Amino acid sequence: MITRPKAFAFVALLWAALYLPGLGTPELDGQEGGRVIPAVEMLQNGRWIVPPYGGEDYYNKPPGINWLFAASFAVTGVRSELTARLPSVLMMLAFASMLIWTRGPWLGLPGRLIAAVVFLTAIGLACNGRHAYIEASYVCLTAMATLWWLNVWSRNGSRWLLWLVPAVLLAYGALIKGPILGVLFYCTVICVMAYARRLKELFTLQHFVGIAVILFLCLGWVYLAMIRSSASSKMTHTWLMQWLVRFAPDEEHHTIWVFNVLKTLGELMPWLAFVPLLWMKRFTSKVPAHDLPLFKGCRLSLAIGFVLIEAMPATLPRYALPCFPLAGMLLGWVLSLQEPSPRPQRPWKIAVLTIAALSCASVAVGLVLASHAPAAWLMFAATLATAGMLFQYRRRLLGPIPLSLATGIVTAIVILQYYTFTIPYGLAHELYRPTGQAISQAVPPGQTIYAYRPMKQKVMLYVRQPLKYLMRPEEIDGRVRYLVIQASLLDEPSMRPVAARSPKVLFRYDVRTVGEYRLVELAPVSPPPDR
Repeated sequence: MITRPKAFAFVALLWAALYLPGLGTPELDGQEGGRVIPAVEMLQNGRWIVPPYGGEDYYNKPPGINWLFAASFAVTGVRSELTARLPSVLMMLAFASMLIWTRGPWLGLPGRLIAAVVFLTAIGLACNGRHAYIEASYVCLTAMATLWWLNVWSRNGSRWLLWLVPAVLLAYGALIKGPILGVLFYCTVICVMAYARRLKELFTLQHFVGIAVILFLCLGWVYLAMIRSSASSKMTHTWLMQWLVRFAPDEEHHTIWVFNVLKTLGELMPWLAFVPLLWMKRFTSKVPAHDLPLFKGCRLSLAIGFVLIEAMPATLPRYALPCFPLAGMLLGWVLSLQEPSPRPQRPWKIAVLTIAALSCASVAVGLVLASHAPAAWLMFAATLATAGMLFQYRRRLLGPIPLSLATGIVTAIVILQYYTFTIPYGLAHELYRPTGQAISQAVPPGQTIYAYRPMKQKVMLYVRQPLKYLMRPEEIDGRVRYLVIQASLLDEPSMRPVAARSPKVLFRYDVRTVGEYRLVELAPVSPPPDR
């Protein structure tokens, strides 16, 4: 019999096995630097409202995600890849835990367990949840707001709880990504209320108070950002362009639009094959009649939300990730209601066992060709043990619940194999971490390093000395001794006073797509009087 402690233990172990191994090993990649650098600068200069990024105000995204990363650094006292990615993986655990421990008559514990497994092992969510990206946080906040609302709605709970808790979650989510979270949340709310013929309940005092909370928190930040920014017009222009580019993309985006839609569907693997069941009467007929308005409303919301996001010509696969938790909850609901049926479910069982066997072959090939590191041997042992267990107890793989759990385990093994054998390859081709560490070693501890027009390089994440950014030549005064500067800028006429200080090259490096840089030591001069 499934109990909540047992269900949570399984989910927690699955989360730990999938999200923690090797989390802090690779250097920050992709968009991680763009999320973490503002957090580092927030801690250094206390600018929490409009974060700086490479010496300039950063307007592209609200600062909510930067607050999370800064909090992680401050609480742990460590600035590393692990602590940068920790908020993402903890968000994934938070929603999976909420699925198990919260209650609502619309979704039983078996369905919640399956939903948590689907959520943790969907390829798109598993990959984004292991990085210091925005996606894990805003997806989980949207999911938590939706799940809370559905739980309270289904049991006719307090209207204050119904609207105020999601309002706080959505407000913080908007400070991470913007209003898209509210659109997806209200799509579910309105569809469910419409099927239940209770739309008039939108016009309640508690709901209006919830909206007021969202507006107060979000517009309050906008107001503070406007009055503290020296370029409010640039801020509003940046926000406007962030939205317009989604609907008026360049020709390149039109070309890859269809490919991105297909890739989005692939992000839900291996659970994509089960999504059509949500529209098959043979499976949905098991849903109790009194829950049909809620089920149909959520199903319609899933379809509308996905179409709205994918209809944007400049859409990217990650934009649709907030739809996945709702898909997982619906799949958990439908699958948990099905009776064990050996004949129809036999292909599912065969697929699970086949992938388990193939995973043994793939980990053996990886061990021989790619790596003999301890982590690879541990992965080899874990894969063999998992496959052996599944084959030993194959007769018990009967029914949607055991098969769903087995599918989640096998998927986690496959994803972990990918990370186990690609991480060493990435370490051998790192660019930013070795460069940043070399800069730190070339400068005495405690000395401030100044970066002139650094163009937001991730190299600076790995510099341990105090770091300041300069944007104008006249800022390179007598206080500046160690300077990071692009080589071509040293030859500009405006840099003649700097060149006169006989720069001594301590380290030269080349960052792809940015250009060749120098770490130089300037001859000391009498510093100007304090300004």
